[in-house]
Amino acid sequence: MPAPVLINLHPALVGLFAAALCIYLLAIVWFLFGTRRKFATITPTSSISVVVAARDEAATIEPTIQALLSQSYDPGLYEVIIVDDGSTDGTLAKARSHLDVADPTRVSPALKVLSTSDAGAESGSKKAALTLGIAAATGDIILSTDADCQIPVDWVTTMAAHFTPDVDAVVGFSHIVEAGLVAGVEALDFLLLMTAARGACGNGHPVAASGQSFGFRRRAFEEVGGYEQVRHRISGDDVLLLQLLRRAGKRIVFAYTPQAAVVHPAATSVGALLRQRIRWASNGPIQVRLDPALFLQLTATLLTSIGLVVAGGLAITGRLDPLLAVGIWGIKALADAMMTLRGVQIFKRWDLLLFWPLWSLIHPLYLVVAGGLGCLGIFQWKGTNVRFGR
Repeated sequence: MPAPVLINLHPALVGLFAAALCIYLLAIVWFLFGTRRKFATITPTSSISVVVAARDEAATIEPTIQALLSQSYDPGLYEVIIVDDGSTDGTLAKARSHLDVADPTRVSPALKVLSTSDAGAESGSKKAALTLGIAAATGDIILSTDADCQIPVDWVTTMAAHFTPDVDAVVGFSHIVEAGLVAGVEALDFLLLMTAARGACGNGHPVAASGQSFGFRRRAFEEVGGYEQVRHRISGDDVLLLQLLRRAGKRIVFAYTPQAAVVHPAATSVGALLRQRIRWASNGPIQVRLDPALFLQLTATLLTSIGLVVAGGLAITGRLDPLLAVGIWGIKALADAMMTLRGVQIFKRWDLLLFWPLWSLIHPLYLVVAGGLGCLGIFQWKGTNVRFGR
């Protein structure tokens, strides 16, 4: 039997992967500790502007507008701004049709429908579309979501309630509820991202947000220059803005109540899911400037996954003791299991435990592919071919 491959590896290489695994495990502990933090709420009275950028969302824009106009928040204190970002499928016409509908028996929030094409703004850039909407907003607080999400009636109220006087931004919760194996694995993966986001906010060092449910004070947005510093990145209207706010010393908290959980659709295919994750991972390299600690954690996660994939391949080819490979995987799996249990407990998604075994097996491989291609910034988004994340 061939000697175990670890004997032939350079000690520095072994040490690199061992260090990466240790950092990965420490990050899990750090996230878990942060999830214990609870955030104060108030009875909100702030003026709110909900800004939604939409591109080719004709199938979902109408129910989204209806949901946003039917919130439990005082209709006199919030407005809805829809920004069409160069749609070609009738999204703009459907959105504008709501401007002509008036119910004299019901007080409704103000609705504005803008178009990047009409305004001469850059089409195909979500940051440009959001900037156009924010410029037209009158609210002290800006909330954003996506045009294909299901928005619960208490979403605006819940998000606004977390803006205590010392809070500058709020990371909201969103999840996937569709049935099916692929959707279930994706839902669990995203739930773990939300768990990490909550834990990081609890520790006072936020690292992630989702454009499906995000809010910030208008003055804080203006103080960091809006999206100007990151406008060259096609992705990251949420997480990159979050990092700009954090670097400026703004306080950011996490908001969650079951009644205000935003539902977003699962990817339409495995390929679409992979492209989405590659797009998200494309913002990893820029974190070396925005958040070196996060960059270190992301790098350690990628190296840990590479080590597990390599160990698995060596074990299959007989060059590494299979028990050693299983042991390494088991250490990571145990940490992931603790994170999973905490996530399903917080967000009441015990149903997703069913998908954990499959997720745990494919997670390292999927991270190697998505993380590797993401570092190169090579992906396609809504018909646009992207290179180096630009």
